[in-house]
Amino acid sequence: MITYSHAERVDEIESDARDAQVVRAETAGQHCRLRGIELHEAVVKAARTRLRPILMTSLATVFGLLPMALGLGTGGETNAPLARAVIGGLLVSTTLTLFLVPTLYTILEERFPRKEEHLPETLPAQA
Repeated sequence: MITYSHAERVDEIESDARDAQVVRAETAGQHCRLRGIELHEAVVKAARTRLRPILMTSLATVFGLLPMALGLGTGGETNAPLARAVIGGLLVSTTLTLFLVPTLYTILEERFPRKEEHLPETLPAQA
């Protein structure tokens, strides 16, 4: 039961990080069109802005799961495979989203540009 709730929390954090990547790419595209910045420059600027928070979240999760992954304590070996799988998945997904999402966004925006009628009039308010 405890393992299940930990896995839920980790999955929730992971999905939030993935959602942030999509929002980052979408915001870069909006800034690009509304401010007249080139697509590549906008994507690089958005990637720099979001790099630190994404790395901090991922590394905090990995370091938090390390004791569980090492199987420390009584009965720790039963939860170790779960922690190792979550750490591996988080490291792979973080690496892919930091590099793959901006690259795919740039490729798709260049090949299939959006019509002007689907673009927002103004930038969304930043929270």
